[in-house]
Amino acid sequence: MADGLERTLQRLDNLQKLEPLIAAMRILALRTVQSSLNRLERLADYRSGFTDSLAAVEAVSERSRKRAEKSEEENATAIGSSVSRPTLLIVFGSESGLCGGYDRALSEVLNRRLQTESAGQVEIEVFGTRMLTRLKSASFAFRAMGALSQNGTPIYRALHERVQDWSARFEKRDVCTVELISYRRTSSGAYRPEITPYLSRANEPESSPPPPFEIEPAPEGSTRDRESAEGSEKPKNSGWLPLIEGDPEQIAEELRRDLTTIEAYQYLLESIAAENQARFRLLDEARENTSALIDELKVQAQLEKRQIMTQQIQELAISAGLVRS
Repeated sequence: MADGLERTLQRLDNLQKLEPLIAAMRILALRTVQSSLNRLERLADYRSGFTDSLAAVEAVSERSRKRAEKSEEENATAIGSSVSRPTLLIVFGSESGLCGGYDRALSEVLNRRLQTESAGQVEIEVFGTRMLTRLKSASFAFRAMGALSQNGTPIYRALHERVQDWSARFEKRDVCTVELISYRRTSSGAYRPEITPYLSRANEPESSPPPPFEIEPAPEGSTRDRESAEGSEKPKNSGWLPLIEGDPEQIAEELRRDLTTIEAYQYLLESIAAENQARFRLLDEARENTSALIDELKVQAQLEKRQIMTQQIQELAISAGLVRS
């Protein structure tokens, strides 16, 4: 009986040491979600400025108008000739564990996408340490890429280098399209794994049906929505267009390249937010379960102590001849 009490107390001690660690990891995951959402909010303003600037430049560029007309003709030709060129699939997986079915849902979307492609007509680049571990036994070939984030912080330089490579291959027509498989934020604030046409000459790219897996947003009290609502209002775009100096077409090309990187950066931020949202929910549940188990073990330890004390009293009474054994 004493051995049972010792085991119970040891389990209780281990859980009491684990509880603050779970709480700290939970808070860290939530802060990473909030940081990613803040970055996305600032990025939306930043992207809006680039979009307005590009529209202003293209409005005064005769070559841009001709380029748009030529692009439409190339699109029609490219759709017919894209059969011989592979599709490049980019997968943004998780970097760390403790995020539930995050990578499983992504791999299911990837497998469904591969079913629509012929053998040899697809190339795959996978980001995320945990995602790479999951795909070790995959039946298809893929390239394991470096990390695009570290401790929940996006590595913009690494992403920019990859975007340059994807864009160069797309422009040289080494690949017909570039698609991203990642978590996207829905209008409700939840996150869902989706296939997003990233670089494509087709006018209306096909979209994949939404998978059932979805990461719900954090409870309202856990986010900064309430705090931001009570604070100052979001600054609005002044509406002023930039003064254009230099070759409009060259400026437009630079803006298009920047917008391509900004778009990929948005998808990366949404993936980081989704990963840590899933981690927060799992750790939140683990914290509640740990707390409940600690309470149960405390009650169990008290019962076992009372049983030991009762047994000792009985043994003393028997040895004193007060009761018969």
